[in-house]
Amino acid sequence: MKSPVAHWGSREWRKNMDDLVPDPAHPQAFPSKYPMDLMGRIRVKLCAEDGNLVAYGFGGQRIALPAKSMGFVVTVSSFRTGHSTHGPALLVLDDDDRILLRADGLWETYGEVEKVCHAAKAPSPKHVWSGSSGSSSWSSAPKARYGRSGRRPPRFAKAPGYVKLRTSPRGTTLRVLALIVLLLLTAGLGGAPRSSSTT
Repeated sequence: MKSPVAHWGSREWRKNMDDLVPDPAHPQAFPSKYPMDLMGRIRVKLCAEDGNLVAYGFGGQRIALPAKSMGFVVTVSSFRTGHSTHGPALLVLDDDDRILLRADGLWETYGEVEKVCHAAKAPSPKHVWSGSSGSSSWSSAPKARYGRSGRRPPRFAKAPGYVKLRTSPRGTTLRVLALIVLLLLTAGLGGAPRSSSTT
């Protein structure tokens, strides 16, 4: 059992059984932490459908990429777009190293993702280390060369039609802020000094 779901009870397992039971004929890949909706159902995954690489996200999002449109499939610990640095993600690139699809989170490069790519006839996934730039260097270079600390994350441009997979429900940030405010208010009220009555 994977650690992100070690706390699941029988209800959660029943709701997600179709997704989590391995099916060699229909492989699926998930981020290391399974993002679920309020009903406890997994909403973020990669799979192969009708010869396409298909990504599902929150809000009913479905993105289908034909094999001929993809140049590379990579995972990164961090990466840059413009002047912004982002965390771990799976990126589907075109032949010019531009991002077609961005799916944030940690993905199993050489396991589930590789099986999905094979089923979709997509390029085999690779992990891009910090310090690499461009497919000509990272596609064939040994990992150790780019595994040193202090290297800058690789930079990618966005392709026309760039799409970011929704890996968390809409409004998550607002809900978290509201919860923090509520906790602060509760703590403030609980810690307020009581007025003492004099006789």
